[in-house]
Amino acid sequence: MLFSLVLRSTESLAVSFIVVLFSAFVIGMINGVNVARFRIQPMIATMAMMYILRALAKVLTNGATVRIRSPWLKEVCYMKFFGGVVPIPLAAAVLVVRKTPFGIYIEACGDNLDAAKKSGIRVVFYTVTAYVICNLLTAMAGIFDAGSVSSADPMALGILMEMDAIAATVIGGTSITGGRPNFVGTVFGVFILQIITIMINMNNISEQWSYIITAAIIIAAVVFQNLKKMKEA
Repeated sequence: MLFSLVLRSTESLAVSFIVVLFSAFVIGMINGVNVARFRIQPMIATMAMMYILRALAKVLTNGATVRIRSPWLKEVCYMKFFGGVVPIPLAAAVLVVRKTPFGIYIEACGDNLDAAKKSGIRVVFYTVTAYVICNLLTAMAGIFDAGSVSSADPMALGILMEMDAIAATVIGGTSITGGRPNFVGTVFGVFILQIITIMINMNNISEQWSYIITAAIIIAAVVFQNLKKMKEA
């Protein structure tokens, strides 16, 4: 929403990106500090911030949809690598998670915080940095999502996507309480959720059933993970 408002006012893509990425950096810092320094439960800290930002988006626009007039942005949103198969966001995520020391350190912090500290990893620094990067990528995802349809709607953009994100991650085998991530499993989790949505739409079933199924999948996956942990213990 901020990107669309700045673009409408300045008609400059560069200025719009700078303003949005700076705001995303600040918000990521706040989330990271709240979690790393003040030990606020990550889910609570981030979801509270989400509700604050969604409310601000509605206040800034009075709930009105803002058009995004940028053919270049719409073209970039649909760009893919490897013969039109791999989207840009997916390729960037794989590179960061699997091919950089940062990704390895973040995984170590999530897998065993105490062991990471004793290994000399700056846990607070990497935790805050992770939240900053996550927020920057989320801001870009929001811009791509709005840019693909050439408009930003404060009443609908991104609504309930957090449930899909949680469900895809849990289905992929990553614990909801944190730990070692399963990146490939998460990608397959996204495909599974998309298949469910397509099947519901093809059979003319109410869209609300997809939310019920998604919530049920999250509960079932968490129960399975907990039973697995109890068995291992």
